[in-house]
Amino acid sequence: MTTGPDGPTGWRVHVGGQLIEDTQALGLQNAAVRDAQAAEVKRSQERAERAVATAQAAATKAETSRREAIEARAAAETAAEEANKSVTKAEKLRTEYEAAQSAIDGATSDAEAAQRRAETAAAFADTRTAETVRANTAAGRARQEAIEAVQDALRIQGEINNAQSEINQAHDEIDALHTDAVNRQGQALVQLQQAKQQHEQTLSRLQQATVLLGQATDMASEARAEISANMSRFLVCDSNTTSWNSYVEAVNGSWTTVSTVRAKGTWTGHIVHIVAYGNKAPAIGHSRITASSREVSVNGGLGASIAFSITFYMIDKPGDPARSREADQAQDG
Repeated sequence: MTTGPDGPTGWRVHVGGQLIEDTQALGLQNAAVRDAQAAEVKRSQERAERAVATAQAAATKAETSRREAIEARAAAETAAEEANKSVTKAEKLRTEYEAAQSAIDGATSDAEAAQRRAETAAAFADTRTAETVRANTAAGRARQEAIEAVQDALRIQGEINNAQSEINQAHDEIDALHTDAVNRQGQALVQLQQAKQQHEQTLSRLQQATVLLGQATDMASEARAEISANMSRFLVCDSNTTSWNSYVEAVNGSWTTVSTVRAKGTWTGHIVHIVAYGNKAPAIGHSRITASSREVSVNGGLGASIAFSITFYMIDKPGDPARSREADQAQDG
C-alpha cells in the first residue's frame, strides 16, 4: 500500500492481484459480478422450465394412447358380442332344420303306406278276375282309390322335395352364418390382440413419461440447488444497512466506521470481508470461522464513511440449517 504527495486522496490498494484505483472502479467490478450471477440464474431457470415442459408433453401423449387403447378394446368386445349372437342364430336354424327333417320322415312314411294300399288294391283286382262282373264296381272304386293314393304319394313326394330344398337352403344359410361367425370371432381376437398390444405400449409410454417426469423433477431440484449455491457465496450490503442470507449477516451501522459480519448457524469455513469507503481506500478483513470464532469486523478509522461492503465466504463443513435465521422478505437480505 502506497500514498502520494496529495495525502489521503492519493491512497492506492492492491487486492487479489488487481490494482483498484478508486471506489468507482470497484463499483463497476461489483456490478459485473452481479450481472454475471443474474445471467447464470436465468440460464438455470430456463433449463429447468424446458425439462418440465418436455415431461408434461410426454405424459399428455401417454394419456392419449391409453384412451385410444381403451376405445379399441371396447370395439373388440362389441364385435365379440355380435359374433356370439350370430352363433346363437345358427344354432336356432339348425334346430329348425332337424324339426323339418323329422317332418319329412313322417311324410315319407305316410307315402309308403299309401303306396302299399294301392298295391294291395291292384293285387286284389288281378286275383279276382273271375268275379269281374260282380266286382266291377268294387274294382273300379279300388282302382280309383289306388290312383288317388298314387296322386297323394306324388303330392307328398313333391312336398318332401320342397321341404328338402328348404332344408338345403337353411343348411347353406347355417354354414354361411357359421363361417361369418368364425370370421367375426377371428377378427375380434385380432382386434383384442391389437388392443392388448396398444395397452402394453401405453403402459410403456406411461412408464417412460414417469421416468422423464422424475428426471425433470431432479433437474429442477438441481437447478434450484445450483441457483441457491451460487447466490449464497457472497453478500453485498449498502451503507447504513443490515443484509443477510442463510449463512452470514452483514451490519453497516449508522454513525460508525465499523462494518461487522457474523456467521449464522454452525457451519465452519472462511470469511473475507471487503469494505468500501466514500472518502478512504477500501479495507479488508479475514477470519477462519470455527465453533468459537464466528465474527469478522473491519474498522475504517477516524472519519471513514462506509459506502458498501462485500462479504465472500467458503464453507468447509455445513452446519444445522435450523439454527440459521431465514431472511425477512420485507427487508434487505
